[in-house]
Amino acid sequence: TNQLYQGLNLSALFQFSTYHYLHVMLLYIAINTLQAYMAYFTIKIFLELKMEKPFSVPINNIIRKMSRLGLAYSEILFFAGILFLIAQIYQKGIELQQENDMTV
Repeated sequence: TNQLYQGLNLSALFQFSTYHYLHVMLLYIAINTLQAYMAYFTIKIFLELKMEKPFSVPINNIIRKMSRLGLAYSEILFFAGILFLIAQIYQKGIELQQENDMTV
């Protein structure tokens, strides 16, 4: 068949230009790889999360990486912005938690 994953049919593009077809396919593979990487980071957050001290530097670093990764392709540009805001809030939570630990 001429259809790729989820019904994507690029046979006309392949017949028009193999060069353009390869570039579109590389872009398609890159986007799917970035999405898999985001899923990996999400799993990593859940593995690192400790409920007794939810605000930690490693989780904040993961969220920051996710927000930067989201800027790599425009499909989730809005999602990247939200992640950046969450990272900023999380950073403030870390500061408050460390300040609270010092006073106890």
